[in-house]
This record gives sequence, C-alpha cells and structure tokens, in this order.
Amino acid sequence: MDTELLKTFMELVQTRHFGKAANRLNVTQSAVSARVRLLEQEVGRPLFNRQRNNIQLTHYGEKLVRHAKEVLQAWDKACITLSLEEEPRPSLRIGGVSSLWENMLLPLVSHLHHTLPEMTFAVSVEPHDTLIREVLERRIDICFSYDALPMPNLVSRKMGEIELVMLCLSPDMDLNEALKLDHIMVDWGKNPSVAYAQSMDLLPRPALRTNSAKLALNFFLENGGTIFLPRRFVSRLLEEKRVFIVQGSARHQYPVYVHFLSDGEHKETVEKILLHTFFDKVHFPDIYEDFPSS
Repeated sequence: MDTELLKTFMELVQTRHFGKAANRLNVTQSAVSARVRLLEQEVGRPLFNRQRNNIQLTHYGEKLVRHAKEVLQAWDKACITLSLEEEPRPSLRIGGVSSLWENMLLPLVSHLHHTLPEMTFAVSVEPHDTLIREVLERRIDICFSYDALPMPNLVSRKMGEIELVMLCLSPDMDLNEALKLDHIMVDWGKNPSVAYAQSMDLLPRPALRTNSAKLALNFFLENGGTIFLPRRFVSRLLEEKRVFIVQGSARHQYPVYVHFLSDGEHKETVEKILLHTFFDKVHFPDIYEDFPSS
C-alpha cells in the first residue's frame, strides 16, 4: 500500500473537489484522479460517486475513511520513532569458560571497551562444548577455552599461556607433605599437558572439583589443602604471604585458545580484537576483595 494514495483519498474527502485537493497536495488534478483510480483498484471497490461539482463518498468510501486515518497515524508515528532512534552500535558476542572469565576475560573485556568504544559486547559463560556449538551455530562470534579443536571452517588459534602453580597455606611445605593434603581441583580443559596430567595422578582424589577458579580459591582459603591456580591470578595473595607455592612442585604452562568461524559475519572485527588480546597488555584488577581475610 502506497501511503500517498491514502493521503490523496483523505484530501479529496476533505475538499470534495479534485482541483482543491490537487492544490493542497501540490500535484496536478490528473495526478489526483490517477491516484484515486489506483486506490479503487487496490481495494476492489468504488470509493466516490463522481458528478459535476458533487463528489460524494460511496458506502465503501465511508468505511475506508476510518481505516485510512488509522493507517496514516500509525505511519506518521513510525516515521517519528525511527527518526528519533539512534543508529545501533555494532555488537560482538564473546564467550568463555568460567575460569577464563575470572582469570583473563573480564579484564580483557574492560580493555576492549576502552580500545573499541564504538562496540557493544555481549558476554556469556559456558562449558567448552557448548561454546563451540554456539560458535558453529553463529550465536557467538568468538570464544576462549583451554582446548584446541581443529574443525572445518573453525579457526582455533593459540593466544598465549597461563602458568599454573601448586599452592598451599604453609610457607615451608614441600611436595611430599602437600601430596598428603586434600586437593581442590579446577577443570582447565580436556587436553592437559603430559606433565600436568602426571602431576594430577600423584594427587589424592579431589575434595572439591569445579570449573570456577574463584570458587575454588575461596574454598582453598577457608579449608586449606592444595590447589593449582594461575600465578597471575594469585599474585597479590602471594605478595601478601597468604598463600605459598609448594616447594619442589612443578609449574605448568597451560595454553589458551580462541575460536571463531573463518567466514563469520564479524570476522574483520574479530581479527581486530585479536590484535589486542595479549596477556601482557591486559591490566588485571584487584579481584580478591571478597576473599576471606587471614
């Protein structure tokens, strides 16, 4: 439906004169006549009884008046609403496993917010398999996890490593003593290094297993035992001597991967973001304020 046809119809209803309607619409009289004929063809009914100097609405024309007013009012409202609405900001959907949000992704998003202020970021926390499925189904643009997953059309790129250290609450504890304590296990992915897997085989059955590094650290600080956590994640606690690295324990480098579709809608933006995704560029804020004090 061309709204100009309805506007012409309403002008003719008001003036009951083709010439006057043409003047008010700034068109020719023949244009008014043509528009009325087109409107009658669209509705399939005659709208005016045309007699010399006596233009009257038909029964169908009278019924159309109310509907025409509603359509034109709705159209004007829509035009005003759209004219006032700002252009939407481009958005990017970022996903990550839980422990990565606590360890890297939250400060990373803050870094990207300042680096790319024109973007809106939608973030989600999901298990690795769910993240990959959502990337493949184009519900997430980019995600981070600890596992590489080579698949057709899916780019899995190593972005860096985190250093895992074995922690305890006693300053002079060696590895033999630590192996006798309860262990709190954080899931760091499905494909651990051989050295890390061997370290885990030496430990007792975990007293707690979780995919949340922050939850695990809270439990550790309250209950003691041992735990593997990223060194940077606990750097402040190490400086304050509230936690200690187990003497003689191995330190493990754990890779972090980013995944995105090679033909994704926001591939150029993703590539731009990856230029800023380096651990040494990300400021890690104090995230220990709600941890129990010693």
